[in-house]
Amino acid sequence: MIKEKRKDDDYPDWVVCPKCGYNNHPDKVKFYGTCLRCEETLDDKAKFRYDMYKKLRLWKGKNWRW
Repeated sequence: MIKEKRKDDDYPDWVVCPKCGYNNHPDKVKFYGTCLRCEETLDDKAKFRYDMYKKLRLWKGKNWRW
């Protein structure tokens, strides 16, 4: 049996940047916290965690994502 794809599987709920109007994938916003086009901060908590990991290496060798 082949499972039919639903229309909802192909199109996630995009996160629209208020500054440039770019449609960001929700997983990328959750990981980076910024718009991938104009670098506008969309999620403060995710951006803080990403910056702390990349700049200070606070969670070196540990699972820091979720």
